[in-house]
Order: sequence, then structure tokens, then C-alpha cells
Amino acid sequence: MTTDFNRYKEDYKEQVDKSIRFSGQTVEFFTEIKAQLIVQLSKILQIDSQRLIVLDLGCGQGLTDMFLVNEFHMLHGVDIAHSAVEKARMLNPSVVYKVYDGFKLPYEENTFDIVFTICVMHHLKVTERKNFISEMKRVTKEQGLIIIFEHNPINCFTRHAVSQCEFDRDAILISKTELKNILFEDGLSICKESYILFFPLRGKLFRFIERGLKRLPIGAQYYLVADKNHLHGRY
Repeated sequence: MTTDFNRYKEDYKEQVDKSIRFSGQTVEFFTEIKAQLIVQLSKILQIDSQRLIVLDLGCGQGLTDMFLVNEFHMLHGVDIAHSAVEKARMLNPSVVYKVYDGFKLPYEENTFDIVFTICVMHHLKVTERKNFISEMKRVTKEQGLIIIFEHNPINCFTRHAVSQCEFDRDAILISKTELKNILFEDGLSICKESYILFFPLRGKLFRFIERGLKRLPIGAQYYLVADKNHLHGRY
């Protein structure tokens, strides 16, 4: 990890909001959309969401979990920044949070139905990325899902936001193709992928339009959904 997020205990949200101010939105807007997508993507499993055990890897201060606390049977969060985990516990008392060392997740194999991570990989050193994915795979159940959201380096507005964010100074953005290659190398298969956040505007109409644009590599971010055993096909 290239950034010490403990330094941003008191002003993490303010730093993010400052970097995306030009969009006319705050971090909650973008966070809520991704939380909604996680709930939608969980339907790939064809299991009642209230039976699912889910891990937020790189949970930060729990901003995403705030929108997910009532969506799943059990929600866990893990992060390397102890100060962020402290804040997350206060924000979401029902979520089980842990601090970890950034290398080995503090869970047994095949623990979670879904493991998701949001905009964490660009903070990792390139040499750490494969282990990060391998750990996600290890703690995901055989029939589970791995969901990864990342910044799209092709999008000029994304690059501008990253350049304006203090804790993104050392960020190394990763393209969808690069990330797919890492997943493939670890034996994972892609069951769903999409570019997202074409419009920083609220409303179901814009989300509907975005679904039609999902293959265009101009969205501000993208997601990949992978599984361990090629069980879920392509959606």
C-alpha cells in the first residue's frame, strides 16, 4: 500500500469531496451507486440476499457499508488503517470490522459468498496486486463472487480527480484489461463487466442509459465480477 490512510482519520471525506467538487456531487453520490450495483450483482448467485455473507475488502471508514447494512445476512469489513476501522465501527455498529496487515486476510478459506473491493487496487504497489487478488479468491466460497470496482484511467475527468486528491498522489491506475489479466492468471473467470458512472446525475433514467453504454471505455469507473469455477456464465 502506497498511502498511509491513518493520516486522514479526520478529513478523509473532505479530501475526496474536494477532489470531485467539479462533478457537482459528493462522495455519497458515487458510493451509493456502487452499493446499489453490489446488491444487483449479488443476484447472479440466485440466492436470497438475506442468506449471504459479504466482505468489504478495504472498507475504509465504512461509507459503502452504510448503504449495505440491511441488504445481507452478515456484512464484514477489513482495512489496514486502524483509524478508519474505528470510524467504520462507530458508523455501522452491526458490521463486523477487522484490521489486517495488508498481506493475509484474517479469515479462513471459503468464508464469504461475496468479496468486494472499491477503488483499492490503484493504491497497491504493482507487485502487491497478484497477492491481493489471490487473497480475495482464497476467502471466497467455491460458488461465490469477487467484485472489483476501479477508476478508469482512460477517463480524463477521473485522472483529474485523482490528481486533485491528496492521498491519491502515489496512485497507479489500473485499466480493465490489466485487471482482467491478473484475474485470469489466478484462474478466475469473468462473469460480468461494465464501465459505469458516465453521468454524475441522479435518477433512474441516467442509470438506464448507462447500462446501454457499459461497453464504452469512457465511464469514470468500471467493475469486474469474477468467480472461481466458471459457474455463473456471462451476464
